[in-house]
Amino acid sequence: YSLAVDFRLRRDLKLKGRPIEEVLDMFAPVASALAWAHSQGIAHRDLKPANLFVTQTRGAATLKLLDFGMAKIFDPNAAGFRGVPTVGGHSVFSPQHAAPEQFEPKVGPVGAPTDVYALALVLAEALSDRPAREKDSFAELHASVLLPGPGKQPTPRQLGAQVTDPVEAVFARALSVDPANRQRDASELWNELRAAAGRSASV
Repeated sequence: YSLAVDFRLRRDLKLKGRPIEEVLDMFAPVASALAWAHSQGIAHRDLKPANLFVTQTRGAATLKLLDFGMAKIFDPNAAGFRGVPTVGGHSVFSPQHAAPEQFEPKVGPVGAPTDVYALALVLAEALSDRPAREKDSFAELHASVLLPGPGKQPTPRQLGAQVTDPVEAVFARALSVDPANRQRDASELWNELRAAAGRSASV
């Protein structure tokens, strides 16, 4: 079953979020998959709970990342390709977990930091058991996503999760409106998050 189903069930039960240690263990395969894709110059572009599937590994829940159907080659040379455009020249994304540059291209290019933003959103939801975005319309969602400054983006604390200052700081950077201010790829985000939580680097 998907993480979207898991989130819905936990919210129905009014649970209050997973601890950071559980989230790190659960999302480690996702971070590794994204880190590999980014190292090859490929961005997923549609990271969301519905594309993450819960599996059991040695009695613990972990995740698998699926559906690279909207992936974009943001660095053709690194990926071993040349001259490959975005399919159809269109921007396709899921608004509830999209980065600002997917709503408004003038914010910056779509690339690895786009996935960093989306992964941070999903991680914040896992830490809080609350949806990161609850706007009623696309226009409201569009406007809220582009708001800069502290307290404007759905970090774990903004969603009610109890996290340390270092962990919150990692999320604040990952959820920056400007992609240039975020961690450059999933590997950097994951290693920063693990360090903030008192663990060693892993990807």
